[in-house]
Amino acid sequence: MKVIFVSTLLPETNYFCYLAKALEQSGVDITVYADKNEQNKKTGLSKTKLVWSKSLLYPWQILSELLKENEPSIVHLQHEINMFGGPLTALLFPILLIGLRLHQVKIVTTVHAVVAPEQIDQDFLETFAFPPLDVLVWPVKIFFTFLYWLIGFFSDALIVHTAGLKDMLVDSYHVDSEKISVIFHGVPEKVPTNNPKPDVSWASGLEPSRYICYFGYFHRRKGLEYVLDAFSKVSVNHPDLKLVLAGGTLQKDYEEALKTQSAGLGLLGRVIFTGFVSQDQLYWLLENSLFVLQPATYSIAASGPLAQVIAFEKPVLGNQIGVFAQEIQDNVNGLLALSCNSADMASKMELLINDDVLRAKISQGIGRLHTERSWGNIAGITGDLYNKTLSKIRE
Repeated sequence: MKVIFVSTLLPETNYFCYLAKALEQSGVDITVYADKNEQNKKTGLSKTKLVWSKSLLYPWQILSELLKENEPSIVHLQHEINMFGGPLTALLFPILLIGLRLHQVKIVTTVHAVVAPEQIDQDFLETFAFPPLDVLVWPVKIFFTFLYWLIGFFSDALIVHTAGLKDMLVDSYHVDSEKISVIFHGVPEKVPTNNPKPDVSWASGLEPSRYICYFGYFHRRKGLEYVLDAFSKVSVNHPDLKLVLAGGTLQKDYEEALKTQSAGLGLLGRVIFTGFVSQDQLYWLLENSLFVLQPATYSIAASGPLAQVIAFEKPVLGNQIGVFAQEIQDNVNGLLALSCNSADMASKMELLINDDVLRAKISQGIGRLHTERSWGNIAGITGDLYNKTLSKIRE
């Protein structure tokens, strides 16, 4: 079986990077069509080609490279709204699907995010880098309606990470439920322990178990402004506790606004902005944190960062919204705070800071998820889906 992945492999914790490695280890012939970033070549996969750019040219770049291949069995696409660039590039994704269909290959599409029509308003537009104009609300709703329907129509199989996302595709966008498989986001089976402290300036003042950690992209949909408000409340009672905000950003103005807010709250020196962190640095941060924050104001996709938290079996505090409410059982394998409510988040932070027994209980609960969702298991389920897809006669 020859499979072509179309995806970026960055950062190192990327979903498709883990999945490709697990499938390759199971004997599947994987070739990755990655974006033109040389770092994609350093992920350890046997066959990675730098094929497409984050521009309006990407459908034709991918289809042109496919013409050179020797009859792949499956083309596996990763669909995220901004993966190929900004909102304009998302408009061209159906062209890629139509071109692949004309090539007569089997198409499997992992749909990472599903936007419910009722979520699309001016706040949504601003959060996801569309112009926040009321006149655009209905055109954007129409766009998503056709986008998801076309993905469902042209794909031979679809993968989503939760049952709620499947229900949304079926109920809101009329995608054939028989085509959709729910395959949970995988989790690394083993992570290194006793990781060395990073030799970087931001780590110098951090001590094990005396900081709370967030990692991921700085994006408006994460609601990090509520995290800062909540931390300012609990920091009064815990003067030696710090908050680490680790990760890169696709919205530089949002990151700068968070830094300004932090200073305004009197949290200079208490809130650490690390910027992008390497995998080794992330491992140390996760291993030594008191607990990990996974906030959201919109939750339309499974969380890659949450998978890393599960791998380290760390206590996690998320928001009672969307996929997080489906993935996390409150007070069993995590705590959930009301979304956009810094007071409730602060009270949940206090619980995790003060209650050693609760943290241990949540770590045990999240450990059970770790066992169920190893990448080896996920690769096996995905390989079964490939075989099932190949056996189907296309209508």
